[in-house]
Amino acid sequence: MTALNRLNRYQKLSLVWLVIGLALFAFLVYRTGIGTILSNIKLFGYYFLILLLISGTRQVLRAFAWRYCIEREHRQVSLFELFKLRLVGDAITDLTVAGPVLGETAKTYAAAEHMPLTFSLSSIFIENLIYSLAVIVFIISGAFVLLGRIALPNQVRIATVAGILALVAPVLVAVWLISRRRLLISGILNWLEQRDWLPEESRAERRA
Repeated sequence: MTALNRLNRYQKLSLVWLVIGLALFAFLVYRTGIGTILSNIKLFGYYFLILLLISGTRQVLRAFAWRYCIEREHRQVSLFELFKLRLVGDAITDLTVAGPVLGETAKTYAAAEHMPLTFSLSSIFIENLIYSLAVIVFIISGAFVLLGRIALPNQVRIATVAGILALVAPVLVAVWLISRRRLLISGILNWLEQRDWLPEESRAERRA
């Protein structure tokens, strides 16, 4: 594919994502009701802007983390573009029955316009895994604070310790998956290719 064709395809895809994003936003407003939205904004007052800022900052930081999960030779995609893909992916996740299955799949194929599908899938998988690890570490830290600062009944303390130990296993599994990212992603792509679910370009890239 020539650079001009790729650019034209990217522009068309950007327009499609814009339309999808606007449609999902309009659907959310319609389903919630303008009156309900305005009353809730008035209820929060200026704190609504703070919540909006926190939410936006979270999306920016995750887009930044996603960019650094991409292999260096394919990291030419802009932070703003990844930010837009994150917003569209989250909108699809929150507003459709398929949830993250459809949302993350849409992000994967959209990001594949900027890099081979292998690296697109790998970067999204690793970023989500690292985010989940951060959440688990935060929960474990809170549990240790609970144990150290608050007097709890023995049954509650035992349950808290058991919960901490139960969270250690997913952490170890996640670390192992990150270390084996190439083999894992290759296996997933082979599975998709066997079922003819990969685009023709992606199959050609894997054969090259």
